[in-house]
Amino acid sequence: MKLLGAILALAMTVQPTPEPQRSNRELIAEQQLPIVRGPDGYSGRGWDRLIEDGAAAQFFMVGEQHATADIAQFEAALHAALAARGYSHGALEVGPYSTQFAEALIRSGRGRLAEYIARPGHGFTIPFLFFQDEAAMAEQIVASSPDREHALWGLDQEFVGSAPIAAELLGRWATTAEQRRAAAAFAARAEADPMLVGSLTAADLDPLAAAFAGNPDASGLVAALRLSSQIYDPYIHRNGPTYPANLRRENYMKLNFLRQFEATQQRLGRPPRVFLKFGGYHAMRGFTGTNVPGLANFLAEWGLSRGFGFVNMMVDCASGQALDPQTSEVGPCEPYFGNDTVIGSMPRNEPLTLIDLRPLRARLGQMTDLDPLSRQTILAFDYYLVIRDVRAAAPVATPPTRR
Repeated sequence: MKLLGAILALAMTVQPTPEPQRSNRELIAEQQLPIVRGPDGYSGRGWDRLIEDGAAAQFFMVGEQHATADIAQFEAALHAALAARGYSHGALEVGPYSTQFAEALIRSGRGRLAEYIARPGHGFTIPFLFFQDEAAMAEQIVASSPDREHALWGLDQEFVGSAPIAAELLGRWATTAEQRRAAAAFAARAEADPMLVGSLTAADLDPLAAAFAGNPDASGLVAALRLSSQIYDPYIHRNGPTYPANLRRENYMKLNFLRQFEATQQRLGRPPRVFLKFGGYHAMRGFTGTNVPGLANFLAEWGLSRGFGFVNMMVDCASGQALDPQTSEVGPCEPYFGNDTVIGSMPRNEPLTLIDLRPLRARLGQMTDLDPLSRQTILAFDYYLVIRDVRAAAPVATPPTRR
């Protein structure tokens, strides 16, 4: 007993050696992994880690800075590597009806999507497929998919410039004289203003809804246009706060994902593995930069209940140029992080720098003086990739201006 008491007393006097205090920058730097871009593609420990994690998951979601060629090319290479490991579908920041329209063009022949967008008045119809690299990636997703019907899933509202697509679809689906008149009237307005979807009102849509009542395809499109107009309303007409519109949009994405997932699983007899490409906010776990629960957060939580793994990453620019799709003017690519943030002030010595954010979550208790944006990003994403000296995206065609 005396010996046991002595051992216990000794153990109580032995204190663990405190871990040396390290700066936030040092902790983050420990999680940097190299990615090398060469003539044969991407390689390095960071690239291998991404592919390994993605191969073990059901969903891989990229949140990007839009309108750069280098980010789109990286995403295309990432998708190709994951498609070779069983990813069968791609989900895009495009409306469901516009996406079906785009996929039909892709399936009708190589280059047909670009030909459509290059026509007068069509240059701003399908985000972000009006950029050359993005259109090529959509073709790649369709070509690599075993699904011969719906390899592409559109989850977003119908875009502000999608009126020419809506007009063509309504014309196809019109079966009565009243429907043909309503479709022709809408087509005339779309020709005069290809950006019509952003300014539609209930008074514009009610006659269409009445004319196409009982026509399920057209009625669904009119309902989608109605929701899109509600989302755009506070931004274009300055009618009220933007929060309800952002929440409506994010919820619509989640519902569209579930519809497409369930329909595909029923059609193919297995749960699809999906590569998602969206703007950075939509790809965040937790609450997004617009303070609504993000699409990525839903996928992670819902997927958890189904045993589906989820990986998300943010792809950012550190320097270089981006294209303004509304004007086709090239300007600086504005990084998500400023130099006043820890992540934004990390060295950018390599063309591509990947940070594995997951180990840092357990360190946040030590990182007491970390800036809020860096803290949010560590919690919201699994990985952060920054690319130096990005090139601006190349447009398929010059977009129309509002008349």
